[in-house]
Amino acid sequence: MTFKDIGFRGMYHRFWAMDIKDTVRKTCSEFPDFEKADCVLLYGYIDHNAGITMEVIACGHKDNDVFSFYDAPADRRGSIRIGAIENETLYDLNGIFDELKARYKDKIEVLDSYKANSELMETREITLLDASRHEYYPDDIQLYLKTKEDNIEACWVRIEGMSDKTFFGRLLNEPYKDCGCHEGDIVEFYIYETGEDKFVCVSDGKTLKTVYTEENILKSAINKFMQNRTENNLIEILEILRDVFVWIPCRAVVSKADIEQLINKKAGDTFQSTDDIRMIPDILQAGDEYFFPVFTSCDEMGEYGENFSKVEKWFLEAISLAQNNEKQVKGIVINAFSDSFVVTNDLLEIVKKRGSKMTKSEE
Repeated sequence: MTFKDIGFRGMYHRFWAMDIKDTVRKTCSEFPDFEKADCVLLYGYIDHNAGITMEVIACGHKDNDVFSFYDAPADRRGSIRIGAIENETLYDLNGIFDELKARYKDKIEVLDSYKANSELMETREITLLDASRHEYYPDDIQLYLKTKEDNIEACWVRIEGMSDKTFFGRLLNEPYKDCGCHEGDIVEFYIYETGEDKFVCVSDGKTLKTVYTEENILKSAINKFMQNRTENNLIEILEILRDVFVWIPCRAVVSKADIEQLINKKAGDTFQSTDDIRMIPDILQAGDEYFFPVFTSCDEMGEYGENFSKVEKWFLEAISLAQNNEKQVKGIVINAFSDSFVVTNDLLEIVKKRGSKMTKSEE
């Protein structure tokens, strides 16, 4: 079978084997027992921003229809975007899924940071969206955007959530015409039946107002609570956190192959990454406890932030990253180096269960 036969739903969260071809040889060349391997073990997942990805778990050997796999590398990762192997033959290993998951547990747990929230997972199961999905990026949807002149312009959005029959997506490209929205805005859209069982996604350009995205509102609520620690003031913070964007300090981890490529480059040469660049959130330690840091703005990081790349996420997404971190954090600390506030794990669960209440902007 190939990716074309399987589709994205059959691909992710499952194990697959593939013959070692040029498309994967470089990625696994330093894996244990590579020199005697003729196949690799892959595990499919969806990177919300980078699409369908195959994690290279280990090298192996294929004897007719029987596969055996070697140990996974302890000090490196390898991944392949689905577009690079879309025409390669893949062998389904679902019959030994539990065995493989137990053996390579540590390698699979690394991928927990890519877990989608419940709303996003729900949208991936909606088949009416399939005709509008990008082939390699299941969360990216082509929609028809209504312009101010009542024309239609095709654009791409990345799904971020849904409510009833309305979807919310981040606009990935700037419209050519005036549509009342811009690249990076979150717009609402819905599924429209054109007839003969054909469906498209349409939007009138109405943007969502995440009313708590201004950093001073969250900071003011925290200061208010610090001065008067009442239950109502705490609830106000938790309500804000349901729909606020925060900044996360991350370390960019570049593959060994890309580092070698950079070293060999000369002045004036161009560079294009061949492997996945991972963004690893930083973790702060206080005594024996660990905390996941987020900030209301990049400026709030101060000198500390100069050592990191900055990634903007919804606070609800930050919760998933914190809860899946290997350090077993005690909570999320907001603005750790100024007027800090710790959202403990029990409070995070409250915010997570409440979910987003995305409010439509006024017409």
